[in-house]
Amino acid sequence: MKKNRKRRRLKKSGLIIIIIFLLLILGGVYYIYDKTNEKRIKNNETKLLATIKSHYGIYVVTNKDANLYDSNFKEAGHISKGIALVLADNKITKDTQYFEISNLEGFYIKYDDVDVAEEETKSDRYKVYIPFNQNIKTKDKTTFYNESKALMYTLNKTIDSPIIVKDNDYYGVEFDGGLLYVKKDEVEVYDHHNTDKSNTNGAAVLNYHFFYEDDNQDGCNEVICASASQLRSHLEYFKKNNILTLKMHELEM
Repeated sequence: MKKNRKRRRLKKSGLIIIIIFLLLILGGVYYIYDKTNEKRIKNNETKLLATIKSHYGIYVVTNKDANLYDSNFKEAGHISKGIALVLADNKITKDTQYFEISNLEGFYIKYDDVDVAEEETKSDRYKVYIPFNQNIKTKDKTTFYNESKALMYTLNKTIDSPIIVKDNDYYGVEFDGGLLYVKKDEVEVYDHHNTDKSNTNGAAVLNYHFFYEDDNQDGCNEVICASASQLRSHLEYFKKNNILTLKMHELEM
């Protein structure tokens, strides 16, 4: 009787030891799995952060036709491939999905829709043009084109701006720190006082016939001649006095 009870106690103790042993093994396996999984997640987060940061720079360019988003990250416009943008100086984390665009105030773009680029040099030549005493006002959407009349982006917002250039089917206006174009049939035009200066219907032309180098002993055999130094002094005069010399396309406009 006592032997049976003793055997039962031994079996029970042995079973408990086996169960504890199995629990220790399972606990060890779970610990190793948990640490491995934690390391894997951390590695993935590190890789993701590196990927996001690889697309971020103060100056970027779109790598595809993409959507633009508002501050609530709802679709708010479209942008073409190859458009240069300036990004806001924001902290980048693994949760960053959108970059804030500083030169398009209020708009955002997905991080993988842009690549880092060099700073784009924009011409500010349009600033010497005399604006017209007329403004354009777009509708709920505004579509902008570049000087070559290629589509740049469409914004879900209204733009009101002075007309700087009238160019066939387009008006040129200042936006995004440059001269951009809108289609005439997509905007309303109204009179607005923008300047007291007056435009002209003509342009002065300075005409030269022959030049000779200053160190040329024979000078010039023609009746109407000018030395290279004279031409240089004239050009320096234009530059010093900020005299606008027109390009042929500008003269045409």
